Amino acid sequence: RLSHTGLSHAYLGIDLDKKLAVVILATAQTTDIGSLGHAALAVLGGGKGEFPRPRRVVKLTAETLEKYTGVYRYGENGGMVTVTSDSGRGILLLSFDGGIKFPMWAEKEDLYYCREWKCDMQFQKLVNGQAPSVRLAMDSWTGEYTRTASGK
Repeated sequence: RLSHTGLSHAYLGIDLDKKLAVVILATAQTTDIGSLGHAALAVLGGGKGEFPRPRRVVKLTAETLEKYTGVYRYGENGGMVTVTSDSGRGILLLSFDGGIKFPMWAEKEDLYYCREWKCDMQFQKLVNGQAPSVRLAMDSWTGEYTRTASGK
């Protein structure tokens, strides 16, 4: 069995023994495309596939989102992330060192995830109405960022 997921936009899976192939093309990145492709290939081959389930999304108020906005730093001299809000969509936006703003969808008030790539953002318990730190977890890395200033 061979498979390749490209840049999370496409999946190509081939089961040489069963002479089956699955090709999935997506118009946007999705972290679940590999799981979806493997499950489809298994089911088409007569087996059982575990299809990915979408994560829950909760829409939060502007007031709630503001508790988590700010600038956070990794360690003493590490990189910085900025968390801003998009109250119209009820989501937070995450940028690394002032770069592209990635939409982060709320699964719970203090837990957010990115739909385009594997990144979870877990805020620590609020202190004086603000999150003192945020833990970012990606495929091969996890880090704790500490609040340095409020941000918009």
